[in-house]
Amino acid sequence: MFEAHLHHDIVSWTIMLSVYVELGQGEKALLLYKKMIGERMDPNECTLVFTFQACGLLAEKEEALITTGMEKVKVKSLEIGQALLIDAREKGCDREPFTIANIVIMYGKCGSVMEAKSMFLTHFPLHTDTILLNALRLVYIENGYDRQALEMFQKILSGGGTPICLNTTTFLYVLQACTRFGSSELCQYVHFIIISGGLDSDLLLSTKLIHAYGSFGSTDDAKLVFDSI
Repeated sequence: MFEAHLHHDIVSWTIMLSVYVELGQGEKALLLYKKMIGERMDPNECTLVFTFQACGLLAEKEEALITTGMEKVKVKSLEIGQALLIDAREKGCDREPFTIANIVIMYGKCGSVMEAKSMFLTHFPLHTDTILLNALRLVYIENGYDRQALEMFQKILSGGGTPICLNTTTFLYVLQACTRFGSSELCQYVHFIIISGGLDSDLLLSTKLIHAYGSFGSTDDAKLVFDSI
């Protein structure tokens, strides 16, 4: 149907890109983007978000190379992602928190944790959105940087500055990191903050808490959470 139309606007291009991304076909999405650019169609912020997601899908299928910094980098996908970022900057489409978060995640999928952190630190003083924090936490956890994910969480709680809303996604990431690199005491601390934030009725969080407590043999704490469901 898309090919049958002779003239496409940016909306139709973006919809088709989103379909490929939804189907997990990153390579096809990026080829479509290349064709779109070849037809002198300027992307918008939404278009570029889908291309960053497509790049992440491509990275998931690429074999990583270990760099001098011991990062496991998907070199080809990273190069594509960097080229997409140049496009985004040229079009002024790299400023919104949701877009920045997708760039951070894209870097993480490519194994470049340092690039992801650099992107985060560049924009976080301007945008203290939870979505940016969760994006970097996801990068840390997916790349095995559990200690950094927990340190980041603790630093936010202990520091001053602009108040930041911690949501269910935040705590799911933190508990996942806690399970792999934490303690029963830290689980209790996170649990206390969840209760204080009024999120203790969330079934996903309760399930994750039970798993976290169980991983440290804290059966009494796990039972308390289970009984409260």
